[in-house]
Amino acid sequence: MGKINKIKITLVWVLPAVLLIATWVIYGCYYESNDDVAISQVIRGETAIAPVYSLHLYFHGFSAILASLYQIMPSFPWYGILLYLLLYSSLILVHQILYEALEYKMSLTHLCLCLVLLYWFTWQETALLMNYTRIPILLSGVGILYATKQRTCLRSFSIGVAVAFLGWCIRPSTALLGLLVAAPGAWWLARYKALLPVIGTGVLMLTAIWVLSVTYSPEENRYRHIDIGNAYYLDYGLYQHKRNTTEDNLGIKSVDNWAFGDSTVVNEKLFNEKFYFDKYLFLRQTAPDKVISSYRLLRRYCLHLVLFPVIVSILVFTRIDAKAKEFLLTQVGFALLLLSLSAVFKLPLRLASPLCSLWVLCVLLYIVNYSPWLFKLKSVWQWGLCIAVLSYAPVVWQQSREYRQKRLENEAYLRQVYLVAKHRTLVSGGIERAYQYLSPFSTYELSDLPVLTLMGWLTLEPSLSDLRQHMTGTRDFENSILRLANKPNTLWIMHEPFASFIESYTQMHRPTAKNALSLELKRSLSTNPQFAKVYSGKVINK
Repeated sequence: MGKINKIKITLVWVLPAVLLIATWVIYGCYYESNDDVAISQVIRGETAIAPVYSLHLYFHGFSAILASLYQIMPSFPWYGILLYLLLYSSLILVHQILYEALEYKMSLTHLCLCLVLLYWFTWQETALLMNYTRIPILLSGVGILYATKQRTCLRSFSIGVAVAFLGWCIRPSTALLGLLVAAPGAWWLARYKALLPVIGTGVLMLTAIWVLSVTYSPEENRYRHIDIGNAYYLDYGLYQHKRNTTEDNLGIKSVDNWAFGDSTVVNEKLFNEKFYFDKYLFLRQTAPDKVISSYRLLRRYCLHLVLFPVIVSILVFTRIDAKAKEFLLTQVGFALLLLSLSAVFKLPLRLASPLCSLWVLCVLLYIVNYSPWLFKLKSVWQWGLCIAVLSYAPVVWQQSREYRQKRLENEAYLRQVYLVAKHRTLVSGGIERAYQYLSPFSTYELSDLPVLTLMGWLTLEPSLSDLRQHMTGTRDFENSILRLANKPNTLWIMHEPFASFIESYTQMHRPTAKNALSLELKRSLSTNPQFAKVYSGKVINK
């Protein structure tokens, strides 16, 4: 093997692994939200009768692979390992693209430093704070850049498109977003020749979405429609609601409490008839509030990612030409995209960080191809990068310590949950609050028996009705709760407001019914009042 090949393998294949491992050793790795642990529990079969092979809306194909792996080794963290392998794959393509673009334009030392710094300021944040939503953006964006760069080699081109489509498999909508952000970078790599891979991959993704939509079962269609309505109301704040009858009030209260398990109460009819978009409230209050919130998030977590394109734009403006005008227009376009996402939907860190990271990569590709003179400003880069590293390093360290402290607290709480729930039927209504900041490389169990979850967006998961049937002999949501209350070995661990809601639900639902649920607080499992507490349940007369 020649010296050049050894260097390339080291920089493209070995260096990404070293950087990811360094992040894990120095800072640790954490889940950004409770979604990932909850998803892994469904796939693993902890909150279902058996491992679930299809999540319907997300992880197309991947869920079947993961479920099969969990059948073989249930306690191994397959889900977290998969996410980091995909992150590693995206880094390999990034290093391959930059190695080929820069190997003759700078020394080996400077090239290696460039790759390390790019990771430090961009991909590291995802390695530190993982969420499944981040991966599709990076995979689809980097995949299309690689396919464009390698368009003359059918094998490499196919790999790039396949990587982009893997992002689609995890979450189609965010993969399309990553493709959109990476399109200017592909244009700067190949101009008009980039149209085929970008448009072709976009058409492929949209066609796949259409095929999915026309093949959904009625149950999957309900899942999708309610998931969208729930996102518009609870996540994006776009919907308002109106109350008319007791039944409507119960449906709205169920949505407010993230309780989607009863299809007689929470269904498409509820969202179609009782939720609406108030454009005046949106323009007057909702949009401005969300934009301000997104600005604060970008300022706190992504300032370095925002400043880099801004500084480059200022430098490019000093030598204005046709290509520079094009570059500046795309900067405006990206800023408008962030503004639109902030105002219409929302811009959480799990979207902002990978989008800005991908954009920094695109800006770097523009410099390489159209403004190489910027590399000659050595003193500017040296001082700028020194200031950025010295100012950013303490921030990352402080954040990682905060994440670690929260992880330790959450893990201690979950150990207490397992101790009291072992060998018992556990009904959960808010334990998921302790899933945030947990380790992707650990598997967390709540009980050695299947757990019935009443709260969270995954209560839309169709497999939960099968679990209710298995536990109680009925799929009916209310009847299954009442039957569980009559079982002596049932343990209820609830967030206090949710416990109050579930009691009122059994009082309000089916007013002519004779029985309702009563929950009595027994004890706390942590000094943190935000954690769910232990209750005992019994059936009472209305």
